Amino acid sequence: MPAKLNNIKDARMLIYGRVLHPELFEIFLDKTIDTGNYEAKIFLIGSGHHILFHTAHADITELLTTRIDILPETCLLETLTVDKNREYQANIENNIHYMLNIQSEQMLAPVFESVYQEMTKFAKHKGMFITFEQWSEDDELAPFSFIDYERRPRELDIFCYHAVPKLNTMIRTQSVFSLDAISKDSPILPSG
Repeated sequence: MPAKLNNIKDARMLIYGRVLHPELFEIFLDKTIDTGNYEAKIFLIGSGHHILFHTAHADITELLTTRIDILPETCLLETLTVDKNREYQANIENNIHYMLNIQSEQMLAPVFESVYQEMTKFAKHKGMFITFEQWSEDDELAPFSFIDYERRPRELDIFCYHAVPKLNTMIRTQSVFSLDAISKDSPILPSG
């Protein structure tokens, strides 16, 4: 059963230097991108996402979930909360250069509703989008997840949005997976 996001403090962004098997999660939508230089698998898993970026020499997995109890600790590089703005970057075996930006914004109800309406109109015609009607209560807006991406031959930029109407909160993440250096400051980490 997918984990419903009721409390932002329960959600975690986990970064692994390995593949996580998608069988651990209930997948609602998925997309595979293969450029010849890299392969990426993008999964919408309830009120979260699972992204695998694979090259011939290294792997990195980004996972936003509340189901941390089922996850392995092997090759776990970082665990981040998503209740406030955060940045993270890593260099996996000098093969995959990765940057992550997390923003969590709680809004006044009318502002949230306006942003929600605009995003659902936009998202229905772009990327991967799903609403979770089964998780809305009474006349409440349904939570949604939306992933958009920009694919390049040596880089993949991913933009994820997870709406939590019960909390008038939007979680936004932007990730860059690149085969070329992004920053000299990121530590070189081993892959699984």
